Amino acid sequence: MAMDTYTPDGIVHYTTVDLVRRPVPPLIRLVQYDDTLPVLAVDIQNDGADYFLSGSELVNIRYKKADKTVVYNPALGSDETGHTLYFEITQQMTAAYGDCYATIEIARDITDVVYTSQIKFIVDRNPVQEDDIESTGEFKTFIEYAAETREAAEEAKEYAENILDQMEEALSTFVTWQIVSLLPSTGEAGVIYLVPSSDPGINNIKDEYIWVLQSDGVSYGWEKIGSTDSALGGVDTYPTPDSTSVVSSGGLYDWFSGYPWTWDDLRYGRFNYSLTNLTVVSNPTRTSYTAGDMLDLAGLKVRVYNSARNIYLDYTNICTYSPANGSTLTGNTDNVTVTYDTGDDVLTTTVSLTLDRLITVDATNATTEYEIGDTFDISGLLVSVYDTDTQATESIDLQDCTFNVEDGETIDENTPTTISVEYDGLTGYYDITVSE
Repeated sequence: MAMDTYTPDGIVHYTTVDLVRRPVPPLIRLVQYDDTLPVLAVDIQNDGADYFLSGSELVNIRYKKADKTVVYNPALGSDETGHTLYFEITQQMTAAYGDCYATIEIARDITDVVYTSQIKFIVDRNPVQEDDIESTGEFKTFIEYAAETREAAEEAKEYAENILDQMEEALSTFVTWQIVSLLPSTGEAGVIYLVPSSDPGINNIKDEYIWVLQSDGVSYGWEKIGSTDSALGGVDTYPTPDSTSVVSSGGLYDWFSGYPWTWDDLRYGRFNYSLTNLTVVSNPTRTSYTAGDMLDLAGLKVRVYNSARNIYLDYTNICTYSPANGSTLTGNTDNVTVTYDTGDDVLTTTVSLTLDRLITVDATNATTEYEIGDTFDISGLLVSVYDTDTQATESIDLQDCTFNVEDGETIDENTPTTISVEYDGLTGYYDITVSE
């Protein structure tokens, strides 16, 4: 549905995303259980230049919470120019505390869909937990689509609502495919039955059926939804993986796993997949830095192996990076950690960097466990700087360092648990715990 012009009032969080580049946008901080319905304002850019929507596009936000549940909601509208999009930050978006990620989906039609760079949210934990607020999936876009269907075909209201319910159930549990020689007398929801066609042809054609409630609203029956001229899983249509093949993926987006599916994946049921072997295919163009430079990951390509499709897929724009692209290198690490969370497992790999100097903070013999009211103590810390050119390590006097918590300061509930140690343009870190 086309967007309306929208003017926000109340609390507004601003950020910028890009359709081509993958910049690090401003961090959006929220508080768990926030029910004030603040608004997210998103400026859209295309390769660094302002981008203006025509108003006919379908725009949604895909938001993955820290507990893996998902929000998929439409935009409230845009400003008069079509450059800034507005989204409601619903209570469900703040129901689970932790790191959350979102992307903006812009569709000109069902086959022409683009996704922006990621937006990172941090939902701070509410000290008063509310058991009656359960974190669940939220899909307002589906509800709006269902409303349009009912307006266009009121006489098929009950039938359309039932189909929508079955689609939601199938999406929440994932669709499964089952090969049968003949259709059984009854079927199961969320299952597509593949029956040999009367004319199977050279590629084992199978007709596709689902078991659905009929238009009378009472009886169930079989509905043919199509046929397929390929082996189940479609593996034969993709190259065998080797050390160089990387296939870019796009099309239908599976918001549950953060994985971009193609329409063939939906058609052939490639949902029961596993992702392994997160690998760096090509390093960034720049890998040598001076402490204080900004990290530039241009040229980096990473892939994962998808078992269902039997290929390697380009996941460069889906993985997360630490330090993040564009962040300042403070000399506390000489590599970039690449991470992808599959939902069942966390895949990681690293990209090696060369820095002119590296700072190391050794807190082995320092106090790292505190209670509120204790005094912060830096004694026992060992700070050293390694010079890459001379390969010499220099021990640093603690009095020459700057800490984000002063030595002798009283620990309270606002004391940061990550302690930064700065010296001559370098910054190292170590963690402490604070208990009551």
